[in-house]
Amino acid sequence: MPDELQNNLSLYRLNKSARDLHDAKINLDAGSYDTATNRAYYSTFHAMRSVLALDKKDYSKHSAVISFFQKDYIRTGIFDRCHGRTIKLAGALRISSDYDDYVDASKEDAIEAIQLASEFHEAVKTYIQRRISSEP
Repeated sequence: MPDELQNNLSLYRLNKSARDLHDAKINLDAGSYDTATNRAYYSTFHAMRSVLALDKKDYSKHSAVISFFQKDYIRTGIFDRCHGRTIKLAGALRISSDYDDYVDASKEDAIEAIQLASEFHEAVKTYIQRRISSEP
């Protein structure tokens, strides 16, 4: 069962996810689609870490966070499988736009990444609020 320290860490990470999502929207409006997809990815990443904080889990590598979240929260049905697609798409867009030569995220890519990140953020927010409020 999460304690106050884990709850606070979880809420901090959730807030970081919200800030990243906000930054993604600002970059979309500014036409910075690569940066928008990057921030959408980080919103998703910090949302995953906010859930892991409740269970006193964390990993130093992004791939480990993603793998654990997929295994323990998506495959078990705690979160809908559609969010697994969100995580994969966000990661693929970030890697491609950050590291691949001659690859730029399109406006459509950024819009989709932000929409999916927003839906994921809201699902995580609901889950965390439910977990925290159900504690004795």
